[in-house]
Amino acid sequence: MKVPYKMEPQSAMVPLDHTQFVVGHPDQIKGLVLKIQIKNQVDLVRTESLLVNLMTDKKMVEKKFEEPVKQANKVHKDLTAERKDTLKNYEMAEKLIKGKMKEFHIESDRKALEELSEVTITSLAPPELRSKLKHTTFVTKYKFEVTDPDKLPAEYLTPDLEKISRKVNAMGEMAKIKGVTVYRDDEVRVRT
Repeated sequence: MKVPYKMEPQSAMVPLDHTQFVVGHPDQIKGLVLKIQIKNQVDLVRTESLLVNLMTDKKMVEKKFEEPVKQANKVHKDLTAERKDTLKNYEMAEKLIKGKMKEFHIESDRKALEELSEVTITSLAPPELRSKLKHTTFVTKYKFEVTDPDKLPAEYLTPDLEKISRKVNAMGEMAKIKGVTVYRDDEVRVRT
């Protein structure tokens, strides 16, 4: 069984062994960890021991909240499904109505532009057409579809990050790719 943490006086050297101290309150963990200094292999081993114990404590906290969180998630999931089912018909109707209004609006703009004889190629923008609707506005948006990727200019191309990642993971710092800097970013993993 673990000995409870106790905070050492500020002037005292901070022990690294878990059996010598345990943080009395989770808010104290950060302050304690900031005091740790690893200067040799013994410190590293003692720090690992502390890390394993902290991770064990973390698992106990996670276990404490596991069941209540699971129940809350189930209630949330059920309510979300019920809400989605209730709103389904409203959303379908809204989508259909907006689609019909959009088609009419675009067609009206097209017809109005055809009727204007004064719009020339030098016009900066077509005249703004006003809607008589009180609650609805139409926002002009443009979408695109890439039809021939081989003809795209270089500034619109993105690098193949997955391919770069595979090469870097296979070769490490020896991977040489123009425009890419490879560096180490080790990850600390602890088994408890």
